[in-house]
Amino acid sequence: MNYNIYGLTTQRNRQILDLFIDHYCNRSDVEDRKDEELMILKKTLPETCDKDSETHYWKKSDNLTNHFNIGLEPKNHCFALYIDAIKPDINQVIIKFTSDGKLILGLCVDAGENGDKPLAEAIKTLNELKRNYGINADLILIETPPPDNEVQFYQEFIDSDLRIE
Repeated sequence: MNYNIYGLTTQRNRQILDLFIDHYCNRSDVEDRKDEELMILKKTLPETCDKDSETHYWKKSDNLTNHFNIGLEPKNHCFALYIDAIKPDINQVIIKFTSDGKLILGLCVDAGENGDKPLAEAIKTLNELKRNYGINADLILIETPPPDNEVQFYQEFIDSDLRIE
């Protein structure tokens, strides 16, 4: 089981993306995405709709730089990237380009077999994320993908059983 640590920022730009990737990943190891297809949310959907195959379209992109270029287009494409991390305490790096022009930076860390690992380590990782990347709002969830936009981000916070004091 994993804690998903998310930080929402209005700084949807190359500098933040590169800093984040360079800190948590080995860029040369993760650059080649091997003909990966991005699952991009269609823009005409209401913010609270259920997700199914009719809500997304696919776009080919073969490397991380292209993924970032697509995410930084002025169209506010909405999609998530899941990338291998180099730090032993981080299982995965998550980047979500939101439908409202923001960016969610995420880290997936071990929560223990039954979610019984102390939340304190996840909070420490969250504080590092907030300190380094201009985070406006934060959230820790268990085994939950990042929200599609700011409204959903705050709704996840309200609905979450995890409380950070």
